[in-house]
Amino acid sequence: MYRARCAGCHQPNGAGVAGAFPSLVGDPVVAAANPDRHIAVVLRGLQGAAVAGVRYPGAMPGWASQLTDTEIAAVIGYERASWGNHGAPVTAADVARVRRRRPEAQ
Repeated sequence: MYRARCAGCHQPNGAGVAGAFPSLVGDPVVAAANPDRHIAVVLRGLQGAAVAGVRYPGAMPGWASQLTDTEIAAVIGYERASWGNHGAPVTAADVARVRRRRPEAQ
């Protein structure tokens, strides 16, 4: 799932593309104890993000209408456990809970 949906921008090694798409390696959102922000970004997308003081103009699409809660949990789980990241696991129930929230409540 990661290779098919995310690797084109974030690269197979999670390193991103300098100046366009942020690295997921050691990203504070990916490594956070609470995965809600990470889930919200995958569900709703993001544009103009600043990571470690660097602003990325690239737009990430939201996947809420294209992927199930189980598929999103799998992608996020992969990102949180790869490339030296040690984020807490994510379940489909976690994704469903965040999906039900209003976007501004993230």
